[in-house]
Amino acid sequence: MKYVFFHASRIWKREGLIAVNPETFMYPPVFYTRLPSPVGNLGLFATKEGICGLSFREKGFSHHLKRCAKIFNTPPVRRDERFHELTGVLELFFQGRADQINAPIDLTGLTPFQSHVLQVLQEIPYGTVRSYQWVAQKIGNPLACRAVGAACGANPVPLLIPCHRVIAKDGSLGGFSSGLRIKKWLLDLEKQSH
Repeated sequence: MKYVFFHASRIWKREGLIAVNPETFMYPPVFYTRLPSPVGNLGLFATKEGICGLSFREKGFSHHLKRCAKIFNTPPVRRDERFHELTGVLELFFQGRADQINAPIDLTGLTPFQSHVLQVLQEIPYGTVRSYQWVAQKIGNPLACRAVGAACGANPVPLLIPCHRVIAKDGSLGGFSSGLRIKKWLLDLEKQSH
């Protein structure tokens, strides 16, 4: 019997091949929940490491379902109770009563560049905005404005990592993976609550 190599952990030898025993190898489970918000139904996704996805729209929800299944090699399972604390904080955020959403984050599947950009975005205070150029300068590559924009677009956890606070240097909104209407709504909420 021959086994296919899937992953570097839990490997063993069979007929001279280094392989994974498919009967014993399990990827960590991925859980999800749905919750209503003022900007549409949110989808939240998490591994045991932390939140790995947040979607604002149905298209985004479908994307995260597929992304999680691909990256973690397992389909997400609905478990509303695993998100109880975070959903409470998100409800307060949408009411303008919470200016921070602290939760562990799992950025598995992102490149080192994307992770570096998203780390800088976490420095942007609630109620303020910064430009793509500012972020590019903070990462030490002032000519990487477009790459910064692409990394913002790859952010799997908007709100938790506030890519909505990044705008063009001319003051226009730039882009947002969930649409400019939602980006503007979030910026207006933070401005009013700040």
